[in-house]
Amino acid sequence: MPLSIGRSKLVSEGQRLRCFAVCDRAEGPIECELDLPAGATLAQALEQLHDRFGALIDWQHVATGVWGELQPGSYHLQADDRIEVYRPLLQDPRQARRERARRRR
Repeated sequence: MPLSIGRSKLVSEGQRLRCFAVCDRAEGPIECELDLPAGATLAQALEQLHDRFGALIDWQHVATGVWGELQPGSYHLQADDRIEVYRPLLQDPRQARRERARRRR
């Protein structure tokens, strides 16, 4: 019985789901591939990422999304989804632009 339909890929019960993850860090992004059970949620993928990268990422202050859109932990992943872990901004980008422009004057 089909469990979910991804971007042109059908995932049946008992099959595995392949997803890609990108964790943004100040030192540069970390990319990896995840092998998850069919029907996995974003929260389950984040647990796997935490086990892999633990202290490399500040898990208390991250936002997460799939394909550039913020998603809750209950979001059900599809085959070949791109999971994104965003780091917090250190400064408001608009404010940073204003300050750079002011220094150039």
